Amino acid sequence: MNRGPRKQTLFFDEEDYAFFLETLGQLPDRFGVLPEAYALMRNHYHTQLLSLSGRLSEAMQFLGGTYSSWLNRKHAWDGSAFKGRFRNRLVVREAHLLYLPVYIHLNPDPARPGLVDRFTWTSHRAWVGLEPRPRWLHPEKMLELYGGVRGYRRHLAARMDPPEGFGDVWRSPDTQVVGHASAEPEALLALIATLHGRSVDSLRAARPGCTGDPAAAMAAWCLCALGGLSQVAAATLLGITPSAVSRRLAAWRTRWAEDPEVGCRMDVLLEMLRTRAA
Repeated sequence: MNRGPRKQTLFFDEEDYAFFLETLGQLPDRFGVLPEAYALMRNHYHTQLLSLSGRLSEAMQFLGGTYSSWLNRKHAWDGSAFKGRFRNRLVVREAHLLYLPVYIHLNPDPARPGLVDRFTWTSHRAWVGLEPRPRWLHPEKMLELYGGVRGYRRHLAARMDPPEGFGDVWRSPDTQVVGHASAEPEALLALIATLHGRSVDSLRAARPGCTGDPAAAMAAWCLCALGGLSQVAAATLLGITPSAVSRRLAAWRTRWAEDPEVGCRMDVLLEMLRTRAA
């Protein structure tokens, strides 16, 4: 999700909407990030994305930068068109996952002037077959969870209240919103150890200054971003200093952005969390 500064307009005409979607459609081939749902509104947008590569930040930088350049050329502006860094949330509970496309598709205000219906410039019509589905749009897994288009339509018609915890967010060490769900720190360490074929004790025994150990770096990041711990609390649990936690967080963010294998491991971990929470 992102918006214009001071709620200023992002999309001035149909050409803007179309260019943004054309850019969004480049994310699968360029970055391995699949758009599953979207809604574009006058001064902000929402997207549901499935990252297969761990390159979400790169993909969003490309999306925001390319669209900002488009508006700058069109209006002789300078600088970013957006308020700041995009906001993102990890969704690991099935109830939240089922609610998210409904939330996205119903987000536009149907009373907005010039809007044919509230689903104009959303992925809803492509989801239900009312218009051709773009090659880059991938709602297949979501529709399977709903039991098909009819199941999705039932959820949409019900306009159900948000499931418990849907609005609960916390900030990761780099201040981005990263989660809809929490996990107990000890349980997280156990899952990470299993994922890397390690023991929990080996994660705690990792050298304090070691940022080249992907399992140790992943443990530090997950304890803060998914376990809700401060850097000080994570350091206490791992038996290292807060500054060592900070270095591991930086190392993990770099690995996640650049190493496809790391992205795959994160996807596996999130699926494990989703399974446990269901």
